[in-house]
Amino acid sequence: MAEAFEAIKRSILHALHGAPPTVVRAVGSSNAVEGKTLDPHLRLLLRIERFIGRDTTRLSPDQARADLAQSVRLLGARRFDDVLIEGDHIAAGQHGAAARLALRIYRPRGGAADGARPPALLYFHGGGGVIGNIDTHHDLCSRLCRGARAVVISVDYRLAPENPFPAAVEDARAAFAWLEARATELGVDSRRLAVGGDSLGGNLAAALCLHRAARDEPQPALQYLLYPWLDLSGSQPSMTTFGAGYLLTAPVLAYFRRHYLSGADPRDPAVSPAFARVAHLARVAPAIVLTAGFDPLLDEGRAYADRLAAAAVPVRYKCYDALIHGYASLSPAVPACERATDDGARELARAFAALGAQLERPS
Repeated sequence: MAEAFEAIKRSILHALHGAPPTVVRAVGSSNAVEGKTLDPHLRLLLRIERFIGRDTTRLSPDQARADLAQSVRLLGARRFDDVLIEGDHIAAGQHGAAARLALRIYRPRGGAADGARPPALLYFHGGGGVIGNIDTHHDLCSRLCRGARAVVISVDYRLAPENPFPAAVEDARAAFAWLEARATELGVDSRRLAVGGDSLGGNLAAALCLHRAARDEPQPALQYLLYPWLDLSGSQPSMTTFGAGYLLTAPVLAYFRRHYLSGADPRDPAVSPAFARVAHLARVAPAIVLTAGFDPLLDEGRAYADRLAAAAVPVRYKCYDALIHGYASLSPAVPACERATDDGARELARAFAALGAQLERPS
């Protein structure tokens, strides 16, 4: 029976991507909140999920990981011939980090657009610190590599509850230290090393920048925060407004929080960058912050961008009003999600190009 449902769902998802908007609108009921209207393909997708989906909060972490892996298989991943993929492991083991971390390296075929050493993005996948891995985010990292013409290095950091906070944070720090030390060997521009991630991965990128700011250590060149989960206290209004019915729910976030924190203070800035001190915020890397209009994490992403701007940190903020949390992972099935993901990659390309031009400018 499970295999039959999987086959049905796969067929529906494939048909969903190619269906004309007029047909999709006829099937999916309208949904407008706070003056925003949900994309019609997503309306239909959410109806499918409600019909044959499972409640993550009733699953063990291992079951939830398997469920996400199955969903990714159903969505499929586009093969990009202009993206070269390498696997690697690094020795970490310092300051509490894992002894070894698995990485997947994505390289744009032909190198950077300007022929110079390409920039690099160290990427931390989402999944609440409990689920997700470099396989579940393979399509997204391929798209970022292709669209930004940058080397993307996806990090398979440790997950809770087996390794609760601060394990993932320590792995993120160790991975960036490794990238700094190996930039020349990797063939990337050591002056344009960025960090980024989606959801909890965005949290790890932001926390890494804050950790370095607090210790007066060199910053990454850029931070790329894709619908980041920055306030694990769950105190923002959007947690209520969009906490049910939009794939990521408030109960699912509470499930992740329980496993990830394991008793840690959700208002500790190392856990929740939303509570960072202004003095530290003022010294972090320039940021791109991208959010979704129907996301329980919407308000915290927007508020963090505002705090960065108020601290005179260069920040580019953009909200995709018609989309939901996790839209980048839905790119294979939903045209609007694919467009937004590719647009985000272009934002990254523009930021890298601007950094390159600034570095070449005579002092």
